[in-house]
Parts: sequence; C-alpha cells; structure tokens
Amino acid sequence: MKRVAERGGFRGQTTVIDFGPQDIQVSRPILEKLAHGLNPPEKARALLDSMLDGETVRRTAQKDFYTIFGLAEYSSLDSEDDRATYKVDLNHPAPQLPEFGIVTNFGTTEHVFNIGEAFKTIHNATRPGGISMHAIPSFAFINHGFYNIHPNAMVEMVRANKYEIVDFSYVDNTFCRNQYLSRAGIEAIDFDALPIQLSDMESTQTFMPKVVEVFYKNLMAPETQAAITEQGTLPGAGEVAPYPNRRYQISYVFDLLFIAMRRPSERLPFVMPMQDMAGVPPLETVSRGGSWLSRIKAGLGIA
Repeated sequence: MKRVAERGGFRGQTTVIDFGPQDIQVSRPILEKLAHGLNPPEKARALLDSMLDGETVRRTAQKDFYTIFGLAEYSSLDSEDDRATYKVDLNHPAPQLPEFGIVTNFGTTEHVFNIGEAFKTIHNATRPGGISMHAIPSFAFINHGFYNIHPNAMVEMVRANKYEIVDFSYVDNTFCRNQYLSRAGIEAIDFDALPIQLSDMESTQTFMPKVVEVFYKNLMAPETQAAITEQGTLPGAGEVAPYPNRRYQISYVFDLLFIAMRRPSERLPFVMPMQDMAGVPPLETVSRGGSWLSRIKAGLGIA
C-alpha cells in the first residue's frame, strides 16, 4: 500500500472496496509510523486511536486503515462476513455494484471456484482509471484455496485488458520472511532486493526453474527452519523430528504475487485471456510500441 501511494497510485481517488473485508495484520509501531508518515499529526492520532485497542488492531479497523492513504469512502463485499457492505457470491455476476477508485483482492479470488468471473467482477467494480490491487498465492501452500495464480495469468490479464502495471512484486517465502524480519526488528520487506523480479519473466523457461530453485533454498534456509519450528509440530505428530519433516508446517513456505493494475480510462469490457499452445510468449517478444517488458518498466519508472 505504501509503495503504491509513493508511486501516486491513490492520487485523486477517495473510494475503496475490499473483496473480502481485510483483517489488518500490522504491528502497532509500524502502523504508527505509517499513519504519521502520510497524515498530519492530529489526524494520524485520531485514526490510530480508532483503529487500536492497546496493541491490537480492531476487527473493524478497515475504514480507518484505508483513510491513512486518503481512501476515506470504504466498502467491502463477501458472501458470509458480517462486516461486508455487500453480500456477494463471487461465483456469479454482481451487476448491482457501483464503481470504485481502488479495488483490493488481498487473498480472496483463490477461494472462488469460478475465478474468472471473480476477476471480471473486480474489473467491473474498478472505475476507468482506477486501480485493482492483488495479493495472491503463486507457488505452494497446497490446498489453501482452490488455486495458485501464476504470474503469467496476471500478465496476460494486463495484456488482454490494456491495463497499466503500477506495481509488481513476487514475494518468495512470504510467511517466514515476515517472521524473521519481524524478529530482527526490520519494518518492511525490501521489494527491490527480492530474488525474483519482473525482469525474470522475460523468458518463462528460465523463470520457472528459478522459482523452484529459490523455493528449495528457502525451504532449507536456517531462517526458514527457525520460523517453521517456532510454530511447533502438527497436532498428533508425536515427538519432535529433524527439520524438514512433514510433522512441521513446512507448507508455510510459499510465495505470493503482489500486483497493482490501472484500468484504462477508456471504458472497455473485461477480456478473459487465453493461453495458446506455445504458452505465454516472453515479454521481450511483444514488439508493438516497444517490448512488453520495456513498456512495463517505463510505467514503473525502472531504467
């Protein structure tokens, strides 16, 4: 959220809808720094007082959290959550929704069986020129949700619908990375230093082995072992076994993709992409208007 704010992604936007009301899982010190960094002191203090119950973020803190970024008009949807503004089953079209400047999908679409319809609803709920933001599982964490969403699915969605990529990060070993950074007192991931970058997607054939290689290194890393063994063994697992072992929650070693995409100002219907027999072409081979990768890099301000 802070990176998108710094890139001007929220400029001129005031409305936001959560696809699934989000629990704000941020420590108090980080939340305080964020609020004071983006707001005048009095407003920051008022938002924090409303959001926090001691050291705990309240279950209903969503509106105040997004207000930190200037998104003061908050809504949400869900089929079951009692906090939702709209009761919506994303397996089906949701024509009654208004349009919003910012739409968030922070771990929702992988739980919807008709996932293409869910992405169509996100498109339709995002006003032209608005941004949809996605934090979605890309690799591992088996049986969490119905799907892993591969990065090429999002890139092809961008291509088919003429979106602009505002931000893109492939966050490997997300859970364990957060655990050991927190223990070290580091406030945030250095996204620019992550081992897998947008440029790695120039070739699918080299991208795939790199993801698996990084996953294996993460699984065996001492920092990962410390984060996983800290969770203890699974119920009924018996005596402690050497790591790695299926008695531990080694499934917590997984990767997330974060992508923020701006809908074009022209009102276009949603296009569901199709992958042909050759697979997703390398980004560098799309020549119209310069290579696909160079155009994405230009949009992100990357040399």
